[in-house]
Amino acid sequence: MSDYLTAELIGLYANGTKKWIGTLDAAGQEQIGGPSIASVVQISGSRSLTASDDGNVLELTNAGLTLTMPNSGLPSTFSCVVIPNGTTSIASAGTPLLNGATTTLTRTFTSNPMFAIQARGSASNSYVISGV
Repeated sequence: MSDYLTAELIGLYANGTKKWIGTLDAAGQEQIGGPSIASVVQISGSRSLTASDDGNVLELTNAGLTLTMPNSGLPSTFSCVVIPNGTTSIASAGTPLLNGATTTLTRTFTSNPMFAIQARGSASNSYVISGV
């Protein structure tokens, strides 16, 4: 576990099914999430994230897709894990901050075979996008 991060995403798989999602702090204490069964949702086209994506693993089945963070409608504790296919863009619909800015972020499968989107508890409509 990294001493440089305040939290790390933890995910365990069993036969391709997500069995646990949450984070641990540097001391190994659970901070967000906890034991749960997350659904693996396959996405084949660009779209906005919705409240139903919260807590799920989003597996992108095509390259070049864009996931858009909407201006409203996501819970304040929103989080999901994304498995990209090729290059994936994460865009702001205008107001949401992504890693502190409204610019579009890009993740590739070769550099980030899995990444997390996590709402910040200290700032509304602000999200951290981190690669694993």
